[in-house]
Amino acid sequence: MEVVVVVVVVVMVVVVVVVMVVVVVVVVMVMVLVMVMVMVDRKYFGVHGPRGYGVLSDQPASGRTRFKLVPRTRRPN
Repeated sequence: MEVVVVVVVVVMVVVVVVVMVVVVVVVVMVMVLVMVMVMVDRKYFGVHGPRGYGVLSDQPASGRTRFKLVPRTRRPN
């Protein structure tokens, strides 16, 4: 009977550890993905980008992009 209890406890601990590791990996992957998106967005579609605005660069975090959006978009290509 004690062996069954020990096996059940070990299995539960392993499952909890695996779930925690999976959650941590997913969170890290999402953070890296967001960082890469921000970097790519700033590099190609930021203030100095070809279109003058990007997916993320028109948010307040990037500062001056909001004010450069209007003249940049009205200019004919």
